[in-house]
Amino acid sequence: MVPLGERSNDPVLPDPPQGPLHVARARASFPWKELALFWEGEDTLRFKKTIFSALENDPLFAHPRGSRLSVEKYQELSFLRCKRVFEYDFLPLGDMLGSLPKVLALVECLGMYDWSLATKFFLHVLTFGSAIYSSGSERHFKYLPKIFSLEIFGCFALTEVSHGSNTKSMRTTAHYDPTTQEFIIHSPDFEAAKFWVGNMGKTATHAVVFAQLYTPGGRCHGLHPFLVQIRDPKTLLPMPGVMVGDIGKKLGQNGLDNGFAMFHKVRIPRQDLLNRSGDVTPEGAYVTHVKDVGQRFSESLGSLSANRVAIVGISVVNLKLAVSIALRFSATRRQFGPTDKEEVPVLEYPLQQWRLLPYLAAAYALDHFSKSLFLDLGELQQGLLGKDRSVRQSWDARSMPCHRPARPWPRGRPSGGSRSAARRVEDTATWPVGSRDTWAGFCPYPYHVTHTRLRVSTRPTRGQHTARGQRTANQGSAHSQGSAHSQPGVSTQPGVSVRPEVSTRPGVSARPEVSARPGVSARPTRGQHTARGQHTANQGSAHSQGSAYGQRSAHGQGSAHGQRSAHDSLWAKGYFRG
Repeated sequence: MVPLGERSNDPVLPDPPQGPLHVARARASFPWKELALFWEGEDTLRFKKTIFSALENDPLFAHPRGSRLSVEKYQELSFLRCKRVFEYDFLPLGDMLGSLPKVLALVECLGMYDWSLATKFFLHVLTFGSAIYSSGSERHFKYLPKIFSLEIFGCFALTEVSHGSNTKSMRTTAHYDPTTQEFIIHSPDFEAAKFWVGNMGKTATHAVVFAQLYTPGGRCHGLHPFLVQIRDPKTLLPMPGVMVGDIGKKLGQNGLDNGFAMFHKVRIPRQDLLNRSGDVTPEGAYVTHVKDVGQRFSESLGSLSANRVAIVGISVVNLKLAVSIALRFSATRRQFGPTDKEEVPVLEYPLQQWRLLPYLAAAYALDHFSKSLFLDLGELQQGLLGKDRSVRQSWDARSMPCHRPARPWPRGRPSGGSRSAARRVEDTATWPVGSRDTWAGFCPYPYHVTHTRLRVSTRPTRGQHTARGQRTANQGSAHSQGSAHSQPGVSTQPGVSVRPEVSTRPGVSARPEVSARPGVSARPTRGQHTARGQHTANQGSAHSQGSAYGQRSAHGQGSAHGQRSAHDSLWAKGYFRG
């Protein structure tokens, strides 16, 4: 990397104008230009400067002054601006598919200007276009040039009024008619209406509609994507059988026309089924190369991953903007000082640094994560299209939310990826992890570069240790086993299930009728602990609680007299931290 200081004529990062922030910048202990070059890369910095220069010099992108625009005017202006972005041709079709960092940079620049514009552009090109490219076949690639020339304008219609995350229960249907070789798209009722779909409100002419595919005989083959024309591109009037409209004003991004649509027996050609994961022959037979139903369902929803990853990037961009504003204001806002004439910037106060600098560090960390996640998704999509079956491809497919195999969680799993489960780490398996008894096999999101294999012990074996390290004849403490927080369904004593209503807090008994307070005896039976915590030969305490007089608890509860808990010591050793 060549330092920018050695290239005095380089206009990529010009010196900012003299102003109130000049003093604060001059006190920096590192060259900020070299940091920017290292973090972004020279090509990306030049590309961003090209975008921002074009927007700054174009009157169409001048923010209106005075009163706020109406929703209708704002949506019209967003579409005109989106059209102008295509006219600038920042990313031609060939570069769009081969330069993912530039795609990310373009969306980030547009989002810093206006997220309504950025989302409109993203939904048309990357969501709608990516769905056709990744879910369709060569017969659908004819639509890609039309997307970039704006001959058609698209949207991604998955969510319905009654279903969102539960995609398997979507109610829009697509029945195949072999006599005309057409699919009949139909919304059985209002709850099946597509809803909250970006670009659908006023501007979209085509939609990727997800519907349950039925073949002759009434057999359902699950959710599949279809390319459906919803408006006339010349008049923007709805197509026959399509009821479509805008949902109205929202809390934010009112420049984006979110809409709804209902279909009344709308017929589309058989070829408009996006058939990468499954197809229907002219006679009505369903054919697919993906025999596993769960995997086929995941592939049909693969394009949805881009939306989820984009939300991460949107949040990071907003964080970077907020942190920049707060830090610059704090560096120029002065308050109090050693004399009446010399005041100190509030950023110099430790309390202000304590409040802001962690967010600055988080912005860098999350920015790196969001970009890496976006690039990994792009590699995954390209690998799937290229029939890549490599080890890395298998791991990426299992890590992405919409590409993981659809199978139930195991009984007794660690709840929510609890980091306290690290107490029962048996061994470490580097990716890819293919066995069903591993956390990576069930975790829907990336957890670590190296994943830990967890074994949840539901019944202690002979000779295990109790909470205080003593060996019993029959069983150990319930909370010294693999279960991190006593998940429902994990038995801690033979025949006894840990119920959610059982409390493990200090001073609260594991059973309502048993008191753990000092001086109150629950009349222990033969083989149980006494009130003063003596060990017996048959079994340990129900929840490995300390005695009434201050022995240490296994699960982190201190004694009644406040000695240091085991949880604190485990925290100090780093078991519960990332």
